[in-house]
This record gives sequence, C-alpha cells and structure tokens, in this order.
Amino acid sequence: MERITYKYIKGFGFLLLFWLLIFTACNEEKESSSGEGYIILGVGKNETLYTKAGEPVEDEILGVYFIAISGDTIKQFENYKEEVEGQRILLPAGSYQIAVSSAPLDEPQWDSPAYYGDTVLFITEGEVVSASIECKITNTKVSVEFTEYVDYYFSDYEAVVKGNSGALTFVKGETRSGFYATDELVVTLNW
Repeated sequence: MERITYKYIKGFGFLLLFWLLIFTACNEEKESSSGEGYIILGVGKNETLYTKAGEPVEDEILGVYFIAISGDTIKQFENYKEEVEGQRILLPAGSYQIAVSSAPLDEPQWDSPAYYGDTVLFITEGEVVSASIECKITNTKVSVEFTEYVDYYFSDYEAVVKGNSGALTFVKGETRSGFYATDELVVTLNW
C-alpha cells in the first residue's frame, strides 16, 4: 500500500509543480503588461477631391501621434508605412487621441496635398485594440490657367496666389497646382 501511495503522491507533486510553473509564467506575463495594452492601427486616404482632377496620387509619408487626454504626446512615429503599419504598439491603459497627418498644414506647397485624420479610443490593460483612421485632404487646391489671349497680348505674366499661410507664384507656363491651408485667397496678376 505504501508503494502505491508514494507513486500517486510523486505524480501529484509533478502535476502540482507543472501547474505552478504555468501559473507563474502567466502571472509574469500579466505583470509585464500591467497597466498597458496594445493597438494595431490601420490608415486609409480619402483622395476623392484630388483624383477628380485626373492627377495621380503619390504615397504620402504619414506621421502618427498618440496623444493622451492630458494633451501630452505619449508616442510618435514619423513614417506610418515603415514604423507602424501591421505592428502592435504598446501603450499605457487610458484614453487617447490618435492623429495621423502628412505635410505641414500651415504653409502652401506645390503638388502636395496635406492629409489629416484622427480618432479617440480607449486602451484597455492586457487587451489588443484595433483602430482605423481615414485621412482626408485638409487644404485647398489652386490651379491657374491663362487663356491663349493672355499669351498673345503679353510676353510675360504671372499670378501670385496668396493666403494667410503664404504665397505661391504661378509663372507663364506653370502647370503645377498649389495647396493652401486657408479659406481666403487673394490673386495678384502681374503683366
């Protein structure tokens, strides 16, 4: 009888040790992510206004910013495609505004629309959250086209389009479009 009991106790001891190791491993994993969770972010561009003009859309470099409710930027990445896409990003649990943007919004640029999108979400401890953000064009597209009569009557000409954020000069033969971060624009023609 003593031999059988010893086998069961020995077997029970190994089983207890096995469960203790599993429990400890699970606790260590939980402790390492204590107060933290993951996010997987997807970003899409809404190019409706730009593609109606018949121009190709280049892939933009999009910056990603994780902003806590306090207004502090907790994490930021300069290139969504290279640093964020398909990755799990570890963040402290809490509410965040996640902002995605391309070019600076405050100065006019040639052929470079600015994209922006954001969302608010809550990161839960030990959970994986997914979010999708649609980025839309945020600036105003300006194209200048002169008629054949202007070319016939004037040997040299230009149009200066100015907004609160700056100006771009459209010279004779200019085919590029300008993008402005403003609602009010003034055009000055120089002949």
